[in-house]
Amino acid sequence: MISTEARLLLVGALLTMVVGAAGCRTQTSGAPPPPVKASTWPRRFTDALGDSVTLPAPPKRIVSLSPAITEMAFAIGAGDRLVGVTEYCDFPPAAKKLPKVGAYTGFSVERVLALRPDVVIGMRGTSKEAVTALRQAGVPTLTYDPISVKDVLDLMDELAKMILDTSQEHATVAQLRARVKAVESQAAKLPRHPRVLCAVQVQPLYAAGPDNHIDDLIRLAGGENAAGDADIAWPQYSLERMLQKDPEVILVPYGYMGEKRGAALKTLRASDAWSRTTAVKRGAVLEIDDDLLTLPGPRIVDGVVKIAAAVQRAATAPKASKPDEPAGR
Repeated sequence: MISTEARLLLVGALLTMVVGAAGCRTQTSGAPPPPVKASTWPRRFTDALGDSVTLPAPPKRIVSLSPAITEMAFAIGAGDRLVGVTEYCDFPPAAKKLPKVGAYTGFSVERVLALRPDVVIGMRGTSKEAVTALRQAGVPTLTYDPISVKDVLDLMDELAKMILDTSQEHATVAQLRARVKAVESQAAKLPRHPRVLCAVQVQPLYAAGPDNHIDDLIRLAGGENAAGDADIAWPQYSLERMLQKDPEVILVPYGYMGEKRGAALKTLRASDAWSRTTAVKRGAVLEIDDDLLTLPGPRIVDGVVKIAAAVQRAATAPKASKPDEPAGR
């Protein structure tokens, strides 16, 4: 099954982030200009919903309402600023030791307020009512919605500028961007783009359609999203339609709410419909850690690297003809 966070992000929206810009000086002599401080406080931040908050200084006490935000904070070296997280924030292991404010959607506003945060950061799936309650209580609260790998990395960099008051690209973000660029370079050399289906849930089948971060992962890896022509980002997909697409690579998440590891290929081979796909016939079913696929955090780059390897194998295999008969149920 799809992870809790990804299930709550089934309605994709473009990430909108507007941050204060730094001033600059015009050079008037041959001498180099003096260094310019890139961040001036207070600063205004605007989230994916178009709501803005003003922070007087870099926040020292942060409550994260999203596993992805929690992971980003630790990745940029700001984990010590977190004073509260949700029950689902379990990576890295240090996150498990932090005070819990409740579930992803059902967190306690009272618990959050008791932690005296300078800012609360969540994702678009965070309860709007709870966000409103926090803002009415005077707590700056932001919610984001990264729908591509670029969005994820841009958000990490934005958090570094906000929390750590940095002006340059964060080193961790730079490394992640370099890994993505390397994958893109390899993908550009592929002889063709194999059809890839991400079955975020197998029974019934829910696929990753267009305009979401998994669709972007597939594209970056050099594949063609078999469900990319769906009308919505996370469609329920019929087996008939799936077989018509005949994926050459199938991605199946395992982990917290996904399939058990090692069960996917066996399950699909036992199905009259799935067993007829090129991916199952060739054993090109990639079981991938749920967090690397459905969680829009730093480890999403590990996910794209794994997908790229599977896509490359499929791209160099003989091109298969699609089945010409509809699938049974």
